[in-house]
Amino acid sequence: MSGAERAAEQSPPAIPVSLWRDGRFTRFWAGNSISQFGDRITELALPLIAVGALDASANQVAWLTALVWAPNLLGIFLGAWVDQHTRKRRLMVVADLVRAAVLLSLPVAYVLGAVTSPQLYVVAILAGAGGVLFNTAYPPFFVRLVPRASYVDANSKIGASRSVSQVAGPAIGGALIQALTAPLAIVVDALTFLASAVLIGRIPVEEAATADAPSPLLRRAREGLAFVVRHPVLRAALGCATTVNFFTFVAGSGLLVLFATRSLGLSAGAIGLALGIGATGALLGAVCAPRISRRLGVGRGILVGAVLFPAPIALAAAANGPLWLRATALAGAEFLSGFGVMLFDVNLNSLQAAVIPDHLRSRVAGAFGTINYGVRPLGAVAGGALATLFGLRPTLLVAAVGGCLSLLWLLPSPIPGIRALGTEAVGGENAVRGERGVGRPTLNSRPDGTPRQAVVVPVRAAEEKYMGNEWTSTSTPYLAAPSGAQGDTWAAEAAAEGRRGSQRIVQAGEVVAPAAVAELLGVPAGGTVVARRRIMYLDGEPCELTDTYYPLDIASGTGLAGTAKIPGGAVRLLAELGHAGARACEEVTARSATGHEAEQLRLTAGDPVLQLTRLTLDAADRPVQVDVMAMPPRRQKLRYEIRIG
Repeated sequence: MSGAERAAEQSPPAIPVSLWRDGRFTRFWAGNSISQFGDRITELALPLIAVGALDASANQVAWLTALVWAPNLLGIFLGAWVDQHTRKRRLMVVADLVRAAVLLSLPVAYVLGAVTSPQLYVVAILAGAGGVLFNTAYPPFFVRLVPRASYVDANSKIGASRSVSQVAGPAIGGALIQALTAPLAIVVDALTFLASAVLIGRIPVEEAATADAPSPLLRRAREGLAFVVRHPVLRAALGCATTVNFFTFVAGSGLLVLFATRSLGLSAGAIGLALGIGATGALLGAVCAPRISRRLGVGRGILVGAVLFPAPIALAAAANGPLWLRATALAGAEFLSGFGVMLFDVNLNSLQAAVIPDHLRSRVAGAFGTINYGVRPLGAVAGGALATLFGLRPTLLVAAVGGCLSLLWLLPSPIPGIRALGTEAVGGENAVRGERGVGRPTLNSRPDGTPRQAVVVPVRAAEEKYMGNEWTSTSTPYLAAPSGAQGDTWAAEAAAEGRRGSQRIVQAGEVVAPAAVAELLGVPAGGTVVARRRIMYLDGEPCELTDTYYPLDIASGTGLAGTAKIPGGAVRLLAELGHAGARACEEVTARSATGHEAEQLRLTAGDPVLQLTRLTLDAADRPVQVDVMAMPPRRQKLRYEIRIG
């Protein structure tokens, strides 16, 4: 902690702002939602053009669908390429413009009477490639747009709009195709991509510079895949998602519709109604996901979704009895499955955003897409073979049971124990790095906040260099337990200057350690730590935002893991637990405020802040605490003194 200068203006304590009041997020949400509705139109229109204008066979239509997914097989390489580009937002805009252009070629060719099968295949491939480019550039853009604590809320809103498009989109698309014909209806989808490009292109986002030196594409792709395989959270997440996708595609919408028609004897109208009810389940799941994750925890929310997504397929497979009961069983299965997939996606996407380092986000997304989406056609082929050999009902049961087995990836992983995503290390996961070794760890980063290689200073050399000298700083009172049992160091410091100091703990609990914090504390990648976020006030004005992290075995189950005031302060409790601070390493840098910091500290996005990062070690040289503080320079002063021996 530091001293403080008087703020220029006074105002009441900050109140967290809803994402709906964040203009940057709402612009992105609007662009994404509009293009989702456009996608529903094209999903209907492309096959109808193939059938109506070209008299395509069932096999040709199947190939058209497969070609849309085919570019995902190259996602691992495209993600590696995207990670080398700083301006991810620009790539997302390019992806939207490419998709708009290739789609507009169809109505032009239709008007000229020149639509051909090769053109349809090329459109499918290029539109799919545009989608992969957008999806690999999206993760690093998302984490710069949304504060970590709002990941689940943001994914819930995005998932809800996707679910609404799945409810209303087919009906709107069908009406447009009926009124305009399929080729001309695609114009509407092209326009939605143009709208998305305009909205996203106007979002001000401070994008992180690429930290890696240029390297061969194949090597970067391999690094992305290797990171996923080594990371305990991402490895389990990919295994689970891939298993679920394979078996749900074994059932596939095509086989399920065929089963509903031939085995359940339902009409096309009844099937359409059941699928529509299923989409409302997805909408409800997206809306409820944040509340469920707060109640159960993010990890357990993923577990529940992983079962609830595939298990209801068995309910449809077991349907029997009167017609109304068969229809109800199908509708109920679709509703529960839709609810489960949103609970699974919203929480898993948020967790992935929390644990992937900035410089790897796109290549990790590409690796995920290659495996996770690449397995879908294999599942569909396997489903067709099983249905041919054993029948539709047994195939659906295999899909339900096999999908539930995805849980086996999650149970031994850290995921079930993750309660919340917690707070980001102020300034991003890669703002600082430390290293433990034979000697004392020091923090070391470039002036722009990006990490240099960590430096380890040998103990003997450090002692000889500073022997006889005594350093003190404004942090000193905060590193040792106060003599008074109930001391509040910040309040006492402010009072000594005739000011009023207060603080508010806004969040506390077990979270996944940000990459830089995990390295400083010696925690495995993806490991869990205890985190506390505080806002410090001087005369009612927010003057500092602090995230403090503790190893799980030290702080779990103690007052450090809760938001209640700790008698004597956190430093005293840490000392009572046998981990009194004996040495501290500090680093001060200057950078621009993130959107969340600007909101909490009442700044304008991009205003400068000082970042002070402190690593505290006990007498055994074990890291016991990491503090990451963001402070507006005009409200702070940092003092360091040295007594020369």
